[in-house]
Amino acid sequence: MDIDKHTALIFKGILVILTSIHALLAFTDIWAIPSYVEYALLLIRLAVIWFIIQDGSILKSRFYSIVLFICIAFIVIGAWFKIMYWYPANYLLLTGLSSTILFYTIWFVQKPTKKSFDIIKWLWVLSSSVVASCIIFHWYNGEIFRLLPTIFFLVLMSAYLRIIMKDLHYFSKQ
Repeated sequence: MDIDKHTALIFKGILVILTSIHALLAFTDIWAIPSYVEYALLLIRLAVIWFIIQDGSILKSRFYSIVLFICIAFIVIGAWFKIMYWYPANYLLLTGLSSTILFYTIWFVQKPTKKSFDIIKWLWVLSSSVVASCIIFHWYNGEIFRLLPTIFFLVLMSAYLRIIMKDLHYFSKQ
């Protein structure tokens, strides 16, 4: 068995568990987390999301990977404009979030085989983008809707951990 592959899978598994713990903390206000720990956990969450994107098939399609990065650029620039209180911030954010939903849904529909992990990813992207749009424009006041992406994210993390465990089991037999 390749030690590097085994170590990478264990590292991914640890990051997924830490990310899941961070997502679970969103349900409670019991523990006060210092800000530097919160930032570290957010960086770990971004790393896990990058691993999921990197393992997926959307980056293998040149068109959809370019479109996805343009959508992300709109979201990042819109967030920067929002921080600076500049006028077109809401339009940039809405354009980035809605185009992310649109193109990810088109890619998902065109995908020939859909596994449960793909469906969970699509539901997470959809719920995260819709809830982010609603928060940006103050379209609702309910806290329950903010938990929906977190719930899908926890299900996504458990499914990704299951995939990692299958890969570890597969490589340990070789």
